[in-house]
Amino acid sequence: MPPVSPRLHRPASRLRRTLVTIAGLSVAALPLGCTGSTRTGTDTGTPSPSPSATSVTEGWKVSPDGAGPVKVGMTLDEAAKAAHSAIHQEGPPAEPGGCTYVSIVGGPEGLAFMVTADRIARVDVHNGSEVRTVEGAGIGSTEAAVKSLYPGVRVEPAKYVEGGHDLIHDASATTKIVFETDGTRVTAFHSGKEPEVSYVEGCS
Repeated sequence: MPPVSPRLHRPASRLRRTLVTIAGLSVAALPLGCTGSTRTGTDTGTPSPSPSATSVTEGWKVSPDGAGPVKVGMTLDEAAKAAHSAIHQEGPPAEPGGCTYVSIVGGPEGLAFMVTADRIARVDVHNGSEVRTVEGAGIGSTEAAVKSLYPGVRVEPAKYVEGGHDLIHDASATTKIVFETDGTRVTAFHSGKEPEVSYVEGCS
């Protein structure tokens, strides 16, 4: 099956998954689509989301435990109830206990949830999404900004991006946030529980 989004791969197209979508929280309250980020006159290291993007992403701040109302450990039914949504299946379902991804219809672009053993295990933010962490880090943030927001963050070389890094915030013994960079700025990030949050190639 073709990948849902190339940025969910490491580095380009390595995931095999089935996409499951969760209908949006409230389409009336969540305008569709995002526009490009804008910057203030002083570069703080983290681009400022555009007004329309902010209105969509505000309810989907990422933490080590999930994004918005969807939390790590939820079943798809529980996630649907938390999101006040129905679940829409696209393509054949994963095998029982297998790995797949879900996304939010009408919600932020570039936000996806990994599901393993029929429960939410990880959050992936990619493809230039305006979604940010609770602390304010996101795609486009500088490595310096991430280190400032997450003191003690570990820096490891990226597996596939030459000169890139993985900035790893260990929230607990079993949960973390991993920021992928090109050596200067964040290009994608994911959060969740072990072992899934440490998978380099997603569901592969």
